[in-house]
Amino acid sequence: MAKTSKGRNNQISLVDEKGRVTIPSSLRRELRFEEPLIMSRGLDPCIHVYTQEQWESLMQKARRLNQFTKEERRAIRWLVGDYETVEMDKQGRILIPGHLAQYAGIKDRVYFVRMLDWFEIWDPETYEKELAETEELVRSGNILSKAWGEDL
Repeated sequence: MAKTSKGRNNQISLVDEKGRVTIPSSLRRELRFEEPLIMSRGLDPCIHVYTQEQWESLMQKARRLNQFTKEERRAIRWLVGDYETVEMDKQGRILIPGHLAQYAGIKDRVYFVRMLDWFEIWDPETYEKELAETEELVRSGNILSKAWGEDL
């Protein structure tokens, strides 16, 4: 996915009876048909979706972790233990694997959120709660000032 984009960043989509969702066109434009997408548990209660290239980059970083320490082995397991490779069909739909939908609390609707180099799939109600908590953190100025310093 490109780091800059035009169009709507976030969008709600319905889950069909087979567990498929349509990726919003603003995100689809940055993906290639027949290129597999990688879905994994998010750090928050959501699903992270990566292109193959992004996933390989993430795996390179994960390989730096020491598999012989319990904490780092757990981090590796968290990251790669439940990932799934999915393909987007010609209608721009992907199947959300059941275990990932359960993890994210997804039922009949999803909320797509564009991130830096990936996108997330959330249950809309869960995302609204997360957004409210995030707003408090961002408004405090402490989080963004770490990245932007005095330019905030």
